[in-house]
Amino acid sequence: MVARSLEQFIAGAVVLTLGEIIFVPASSGFVANLAPADKRGRYMAMFGLFFGIGGSAGAQLAFSIFGALANKELTWGIFGLIGFTTLIGYALLFKMAKNVKKERFTGNQ
Repeated sequence: MVARSLEQFIAGAVVLTLGEIIFVPASSGFVANLAPADKRGRYMAMFGLFFGIGGSAGAQLAFSIFGALANKELTWGIFGLIGFTTLIGYALLFKMAKNVKKERFTGNQ
């Protein structure tokens, strides 16, 4: 049980809602800027598909890891390592997208 009172539940719902309000437009804009104009629909569809699969498979994987390990503190270390790896991936993706955008506007292929 995560929320022990109604106030904690409401606070959690507010945090999740604010995170979604910030993340969805930013990620949609990122995908739209990365995609060529004639393939934006395909890029957005694939983004939505993989985002949904990642959300469901990630939750399943996290619960499996949490249940399989006897040392629950180790589980948080694993989750932190996965989060840090994700941070590095996002940084590389940002660098790649910056180069793609620069090439698109300058005409260098």
